[in-house]
Amino acid sequence: MTLEQLAGQLLWCGWGEAPEPEPRRYNDHARLLVEEIGVGGMVLFTRNLGTPAEIAELTDELRRHAAQPPLIGIDQEGGRVSRLPLPGMVFSGNMALGLIDDLDLTRLVTRSIGEQLAALGIDVDFAPSVDVNNNPRNPIIGVRSFGSDPELVSRHAVAAVAGLTDAGILPVIKHFPGHGDTGEDSHLELPTLNIERSRLDSVELRPFAEAIARGAPAVMSTHILFPALDPELPSTLSRRVLTGLLREELGFQGLIVTDCLEMKGIADHWGPEEAAVLALEAGADMLLVCHTLETQIRMHQAICQAVRAGRLTEDRLRQSVARVQYARDRVAGVRERERRPDRVSAGGYRDLETRVADEALAAVAEAPLSLPPLDRTAPVFVGGVPALAQQLAGAIRTHGVAATPFESLREVNGDRAQVVWIVLPHDPFPGGRPPEPVATWLSGQHRAIVVSAREPYCLGHYPAQLPRVAAWGALPVHLDAIARALAGNRTTPLRPLTLPPGWRS
Repeated sequence: MTLEQLAGQLLWCGWGEAPEPEPRRYNDHARLLVEEIGVGGMVLFTRNLGTPAEIAELTDELRRHAAQPPLIGIDQEGGRVSRLPLPGMVFSGNMALGLIDDLDLTRLVTRSIGEQLAALGIDVDFAPSVDVNNNPRNPIIGVRSFGSDPELVSRHAVAAVAGLTDAGILPVIKHFPGHGDTGEDSHLELPTLNIERSRLDSVELRPFAEAIARGAPAVMSTHILFPALDPELPSTLSRRVLTGLLREELGFQGLIVTDCLEMKGIADHWGPEEAAVLALEAGADMLLVCHTLETQIRMHQAICQAVRAGRLTEDRLRQSVARVQYARDRVAGVRERERRPDRVSAGGYRDLETRVADEALAAVAEAPLSLPPLDRTAPVFVGGVPALAQQLAGAIRTHGVAATPFESLREVNGDRAQVVWIVLPHDPFPGGRPPEPVATWLSGQHRAIVVSAREPYCLGHYPAQLPRVAAWGALPVHLDAIARALAGNRTTPLRPLTLPPGWRS
C-alpha cells in the first residue's frame, strides 16, 4: 500500500451530516471516503438508515465500490442507544439485562442483535458498553451499563461479547478505561476522574480485563482524563493508557478504536490534525470521525504529513493496518452471507423483546413486589410526559381497564381516582425530578403509581410510600408490559430494585 492508502485504512468515518443531500444513499461524501481516501471503516447513524431492504442494499454498495471492503459499524446496544428502532430490535438495554441477571438470556439477546445486523450487512457493533455505572448522576451511561457491581458487569460483558461473536459480528467493548463515574458527558466537555489506581483496578478496569481475557477482539477508548493514569492527556490520546495499560498490562492484542474525535472532549482542546497524530502515537489503530468531511480530509492529510516529518513511521501504520485486516477477516462470513432484511423484525425476535421487557419490570422494594391491579370500578388517570401518558393510557385500555390521559392536575377528579404518573428522564434529573407540588399532590391521591421509562434513579425523588416502577424503555413493548401489570394480567411479582445507598427517597 502507498502511504495515503495506509493512512486511509486507519480512519473509520460517518457521512451524510445535514444538510448534505441523500445521507441514506451512497452519495458524494460516501464515495470520496470509500473510493478516494479508502477508509478502513464506515459507521451508520440514524441519518443513513432507511428500510431494512435499503440498509442491506447500502451496505453492499459500500463494499462494492471499495478496493478493500470497509468494516461497517453501528451503535446497536439495545435500549437507550439503538440506531435501528424497529420492533424486535431494541430489547430493554444492559441495565435491564443486569437486573434479570441471566447470562444465557444476555447471550441470547446479543446474539439476536448480531443476527439482525448481519442480515443487513453490518459486521461491527460498537457494543457492549461495559462501564460500571457507579454514579447515578452520570448523564451519558446510565441504563447503557449492566449495573453498578463490577463483578456483575464483568459476567454480562463476557456473555454479551460471546453473543455477538456467535452471530459473526465484531463486538467493540467500550468506553475504556471506564465512563461510569462521570458527572459530565464527553460529547460536550472533557471530564476528569480523580480516582486512585487501586479503585480503577477493582472497579472500572475489571470488566475490561475479564472480557479481554475471554477474547474480546476490539476496544473503544474514551475521552476522559484520569490523572492516576496520565495527568496530562485523556485516555484516547495517552500512550500510558492505550499502550502501557491496555496493551502491556492487560495484554490486549486486538483492535483499538477511538471514540469519535469530533466530540467536544477532544475537539475543544486539540485540533483535528494533532488529535489524529496523538491518538496513533498513543497506540490507537483506527480513528472514529463521524460527521464532517473537512475534518476527515484534514486528519488523513495529517497522518501522511506526520510520517513524512518522522513523527510516525510507515511500520507503525502497517501494524495497525494488520489489525484492521485481522478484524476484516474475522467478519468475512457476514459479507458472504445472504442478505435477509425481511428477517430483522421477525416474530421470534419480537417474542424475545417482549420477554425481556416483561421480566425486567421492577419496583423499588427490598423483595419481589406484587403490584395490586387497578380497580376497574374507579377512574384511572395517566399523566406525566404527555405523549407517553397518551400511549400508556391506550395500552391500559387494551387490557380492559378504562384509562384517561391528562396534562393538568385539575383534570383529575373523584375521591377514588387512581393516578399513573410516567416520566422519561433524559438523565437522572431534568426529566425525572418532580416539581415539589407534583410530589405532594401524588402523595395525596387515593392511589398513585410512578413509572420511569428509562433511568430508574429519578424514582428516588418521589415519595417512598408510592409504588415506583422501572420499565427501562418507552417503546410499545415496554408500555404494554406496564399495562399488563397494572391491569392484573401479570402472574409474577415485579423484580426488586434497590436505589444507590444514600440516594434520596
